[in-house]
Amino acid sequence: HEFLNKLQVISGLLQMGLTEEALRYLVYRDAKLHLDSKDTFDETYRRILSRVVKNAELAKEDYIAVGVGEDAYEYKYQNDIAAIYRVNSILPLEFEYTHGWEQYHSYNSGNILLVLLVLVLAPAISLTEHTTGMYPILHTTKHGRGKTLLHKLLVLATAVTCSVLLFSGINLITFGQSYGFSSLRNLIQAFAGYRMCPEIITVGEYLLISVGIKILALFALGTILILLSQLIRSNALSFIVSLGLVATQYVLYFFLSIDQTGSYDMLNVFTVMDTHKTFTRYYSLNLFGESVPFLKASV
Repeated sequence: HEFLNKLQVISGLLQMGLTEEALRYLVYRDAKLHLDSKDTFDETYRRILSRVVKNAELAKEDYIAVGVGEDAYEYKYQNDIAAIYRVNSILPLEFEYTHGWEQYHSYNSGNILLVLLVLVLAPAISLTEHTTGMYPILHTTKHGRGKTLLHKLLVLATAVTCSVLLFSGINLITFGQSYGFSSLRNLIQAFAGYRMCPEIITVGEYLLISVGIKILALFALGTILILLSQLIRSNALSFIVSLGLVATQYVLYFFLSIDQTGSYDMLNVFTVMDTHKTFTRYYSLNLFGESVPFLKASV
């Protein structure tokens, strides 16, 4: 898209009688601006991360000065930050001209539709034999309960996987046509919104991880809703209770930021699915005084 725009500009300049020498100067100036932008990007990236490491080291010294030991969560958290971003500050990054990947990952409205799909699908999968009167008959067979439950979970996993892949594919096509995509081999830290990402992963790896996290989160939510449906055994009531649970999680996700010492974020399906939010900086969970990375704890 950017290349076609430049061709149109060059064509227009030629039609206006621009000389070849002047055109060559414009091309040179455009290339120089890109190189200057890359130098500025590298300098800014390393300066930001160096400041973060310095602040973490100062915080550790302050904790020691006021009597907070090295075995405390606060000290371990700052120690993790210093160690992670000290390594990340020397990463070799390629300057990004297109921002399609950043736009793609920052779009999370589709997560709401996926959660609503699971919300409708889970009671339908769980209570089919109750509504058709097959429940007592299935329980009299040799493998009725076990295989029925296994097949329900397989149906849920298949539906969730296909839905996530379908939504992701549509979004890839949409943002690819609108903004364009760069190389999958560049590190995710090359994008401004992910400079503080603690994980050293490429754009392609991040794409696979984000899709996998969504599948796992939706499957876990669907499993919980199936268990609720089995306890309630009413389509209408199961849907109402499930809707209340999902609505509560969305309100917490929408109005509250990630709490580094709270566990509700780890159990919130919307927070876990929003990888653009959880990958933009280092978050940890206070687990009995230990600093556990939020991503590992949530998975």
